[in-house]
Amino acid sequence: MDVTVICYGAFRERIGGEREARLQVGPQAHVDEVIGMLGIDARSVFQVLVNEEQATRGQELREGDTVTLMPPFTGG
Repeated sequence: MDVTVICYGAFRERIGGEREARLQVGPQAHVDEVIGMLGIDARSVFQVLVNEEQATRGQELREGDTVTLMPPFTGG
C-alpha cells in the first residue's frame, strides 16, 4: 500500500532532500516500519504524526495515510 512520508530537519536527507515522498509499504505496516525503511534511528524521532494527529511508532497504517517524522528541534 502507498503512504506519504513528510520529513523535517535532517530526516529530509533520507528522502532525497525533499520534504515529502511516497513509500510502498506492506499490508498492516506500522510507523516503525516506515522509520526503519528510511534508515532513521528510531531514538532520534522526537514526534510522529499520522494524518496530522499525534501518533505512536506502533500505530498501524492504512492506504493513503500521511506519516510525519520530526527530529528534536533546537534554537530559540
